Amino acid sequence: MKIIYIFGDSHSGMFRIEHSAKNYVPKQSMVKFIDRSSGVPTAYSIERHDEAVRKVLESIDWQPKDEMWFIFGEIDVRFHIFYHHQQLNISLDRSIMSVVRNYISYVKKLRTEGYNIHIVSTVPPQPNPSPFHWDPTYETLNPIRGAGITVEDRVYITRKLNDELKKACDENGIPFRDVYPYIVDPVTGCNIPEMTRDSMHYNYIGDIVIEKLRLEEEI
Repeated sequence: MKIIYIFGDSHSGMFRIEHSAKNYVPKQSMVKFIDRSSGVPTAYSIERHDEAVRKVLESIDWQPKDEMWFIFGEIDVRFHIFYHHQQLNISLDRSIMSVVRNYISYVKKLRTEGYNIHIVSTVPPQPNPSPFHWDPTYETLNPIRGAGITVEDRVYITRKLNDELKKACDENGIPFRDVYPYIVDPVTGCNIPEMTRDSMHYNYIGDIVIEKLRLEEEI
């Protein structure tokens, strides 16, 4: 059995089997996901939460095949990247790269210490408006979200962030687990509401990930 520990923001819930769709039929697998997230919010600020991260890392009885997947970025897309773009008068691409540098630098440090950390691609943004539950706070009119950010902006930022994360992971020897192609609407670039439990957070996607990334072949 291979254990993949998940650590991230609220989107780490898509690796929790209790968030399965109603018609879900469990499948037998030699890969098991365990969510150990503890409230760390963003890729940009992850090093500020070093104590919380290490508390989780040190609590695990690591086995040779075990991995930990970090999943961050959606809050960076929805809040900080556009806000910093406006407040600091810098390009979106430069704001995106500041997130990538912070995130990669921290993960690289943990890997040099022997922790088998992988990075998961950032999830697609929520469509606007969603056909399901719609939370007015996601209208992105709050100043911290950046005044006037659009769905198109969030689609661009998400794609660019994932592209740059993949490139940086390749350059630094960090495994990049790209789930984005399997959960994005190829037409809109947004999430697929029918795959979510609240129009924003995905139902359990573990079986999809195991199959598409051929995880059992790695055991």
